[in-house]
Amino acid sequence: MIWRALPWLLCCLAWAGQAGAMELEGKTSYAWSAFVQNAYAGTCSRVLKKYGEDVGKGEVLGYYRLDTEARDSIRQALDDGPLRAKQAEARVLDARLAESRLKLNGLREAVAAGVESPAGLEIAAAELELLETQRRLAGEEIQNLSSRLADERARIREELGGAAVSRDGIPREVPLPSPEAGIVAEQNIAPEMKLEKKFNCFRVAFKTLNVKCQVYAEDYARLKVGDKATVIIPQYPDRVFPATLIVLPLVPVDKGFAALSVYEVYFLVDAKDLFINEGVRAKVVLDK
Repeated sequence: MIWRALPWLLCCLAWAGQAGAMELEGKTSYAWSAFVQNAYAGTCSRVLKKYGEDVGKGEVLGYYRLDTEARDSIRQALDDGPLRAKQAEARVLDARLAESRLKLNGLREAVAAGVESPAGLEIAAAELELLETQRRLAGEEIQNLSSRLADERARIREELGGAAVSRDGIPREVPLPSPEAGIVAEQNIAPEMKLEKKFNCFRVAFKTLNVKCQVYAEDYARLKVGDKATVIIPQYPDRVFPATLIVLPLVPVDKGFAALSVYEVYFLVDAKDLFINEGVRAKVVLDK
């Protein structure tokens, strides 16, 4: 075990002897990561990608089966009963409108011939106007119900990983696709595992790695964005990674006395060929 740590010790000693070298302690962190969650409660059926494996954007990480309550909620959300009832009501109104228009035209001819009173014509005209208003309102409600149903179908389809869905056509398995290309940073599910709604099934991260360090105001004043550094990570004692300072905040974490203020700075590490865990201790050295 001692010989494996020897490169780390030699590098640390070499750095200690460098004149003007600034040494910082930090921890690795992902430049970006996101959890992949199940939109509905269910049971994990398959795991296709495991911790530490590369993934492409949209690549399926695993599948889960919907539980009975989740399937029932989807069926309820996609119920088109109210829409069909309103469409039937509109068809009845259309028939009544056609009949009312014929009646009104007949009354106009009868009034012109002097065989009907104008009062009857006014009543028929008012009845027609009422029917037209009812039909217009029914049409607007049909449009609103159709729009809401389409929105629900689109939402559920997205939640089900893009699978086609209808009230009577709910997929047996739901995919869990990766939101971006990267690496599986966390795998929290296994086959036949029960999943609560919105469970963090996987975590996908960019392979871009950062090292976050905290520095005091005295050292902070010597830094600038673009500064080059070298990083050693105990997980890979035989390698020294080049790095670049990418974030230099204007506001300290601790707003105490100026000399005691602490700033969080980030270094971008060139280590895309490896999978390095988040939260691993790292040493950063700059020639300052």
